[in-house]
Amino acid sequence: MSCIKPITHSLPSPKISLKDLINDYKKSLNPHCCHGTSMYGDLNEVLAFKMKSTQVFLKRCVCNRYRHQRRLPNVAVDNAVSKLLSSPNIWSVRPTDFEDLYDNIYNLIGNGKTGISYCTVYDTAIRLGWTFSPQIVPQKYVYVHRKLVESAKHILKSSYVIINKCRIDRSLFDKKEPTFKKLSALEIEDFLCVYHDDIMKL
Repeated sequence: MSCIKPITHSLPSPKISLKDLINDYKKSLNPHCCHGTSMYGDLNEVLAFKMKSTQVFLKRCVCNRYRHQRRLPNVAVDNAVSKLLSSPNIWSVRPTDFEDLYDNIYNLIGNGKTGISYCTVYDTAIRLGWTFSPQIVPQKYVYVHRKLVESAKHILKSSYVIINKCRIDRSLFDKKEPTFKKLSALEIEDFLCVYHDDIMKL
């Protein structure tokens, strides 16, 4: 009798769900992990810069090499800082919410060919808002740009709606997957970025 090797099948790996990815991200915010907490480390660094000169502080707010790992041209940063320094809306009139702060900054430094993208306006608003007391942070909306738009579309499917080319009602994420309620709007934005490749495989 001849021996016939039996057909073997490898066991399928357990399917990763959106809930699994969110929970994994939530663990990354543990102080002993790096990629989630680096976001807050950057923001706390900016808070410390506020004790220095206003110009140095604003330059760090505009420069986005830590949040989104892209070095802006010095001329674009300098022009943005100059406009922010001369704006009474940023300093004398405290914004009521993050949307107000974002729109004020966009109208100053992001409107037109300034070398400042939606991404940089968002980073600047996040950093400035972080230094207010009480802090002004995203609550009602999740801000998206570039590959985050793809992540959000992939998750939300037909319920995807973007407002002013930059923000999505955060309640849409909560309705799609209740585990999103464990994250702040700022963390959802970071999650869409950090887990982009995994999200696109769902």
